[in-house]
Amino acid sequence: GETTVASVTKGLLTINGGEFRANDSEYGSTYLINCYDANYKDGAAKVAISGGTFYGFNPENNAAEGAGTDFCPEGYTVVYNAVEDSYTVISAVAKIGETYYATLSSAISAVKNGETIEFIADINENVTIKQAANKSFTIDGAGKTYSATISIDGNKRSTGKETLRIENVNFVAERELQTSIDAIKSTFVHNVTVDNCTFTGKDKKQYGMILRNSYNISVMNTKAENVLELVY
Repeated sequence: GETTVASVTKGLLTINGGEFRANDSEYGSTYLINCYDANYKDGAAKVAISGGTFYGFNPENNAAEGAGTDFCPEGYTVVYNAVEDSYTVISAVAKIGETYYATLSSAISAVKNGETIEFIADINENVTIKQAANKSFTIDGAGKTYSATISIDGNKRSTGKETLRIENVNFVAERELQTSIDAIKSTFVHNVTVDNCTFTGKDKKQYGMILRNSYNISVMNTKAENVLELVY
C-alpha cells in the first residue's frame, strides 16, 4: 500500500534484506513496517529486522508502535545515508550499554566519561582516540580479535587526569612493522592501562605497543608472541 509495506497481526516478521519504501501519503514512512498495536504490546505480533535498506524509516528508532520503537534484534544497528534519507541495517561491532555501533570509531565518538565500549565482534578498523578532559573510558575487547591499529593522541595534555583502559583484547598484527597500539609522537599520551590482553605477530616483525613520549602507562596480565617488541 501507500503507507505500509508489511503489517503484522500475529506472529513474527523477519526481514534479512531488500529495499523498502512507502509512496507519498499523509503519514509518510512512519508506518512502513508496523504491527497491530494491541498484539504488539502483548507480544503476539513481533518484527525482527537484521538486514535491508529502508527509505525514510529507521528500523532502530521509529514511531510505528510509539516513539522509540526498535525492530532491530540485539547485535544489529543502522547506517544512515543522508543523501537518500535511507537506513541500512547491519551487524554491529561494538556497544555502549544497550546502544550498538556499526564501527569502533563511531563508538569512540559517542562514548562518555565513565562508560565502557565493548566489542561484540572481531574488528579490523584503524581508529584514533584523542584524550580529553573529563573523558575517561574503557575499551573491553570481551575476548574478540582486533587486527588493526589503535592510535592514541594525548592532545598535548601533559598534566591530564583522564584515563584510558584497554582490556581483554586479542591483538593480531600481520603486516611488517604494524603496531597494535601506537602513541602518537609528541602528544604526551597519558594514564593508559592495558590489562589482560594478548599481542600476536606473524613473523616477529610487528610491534605490540609503541609508547613514545608517554607517561603513567601500566601494562599487566598481558602476553606477547612473535612480536619484535611488546612495548617499545
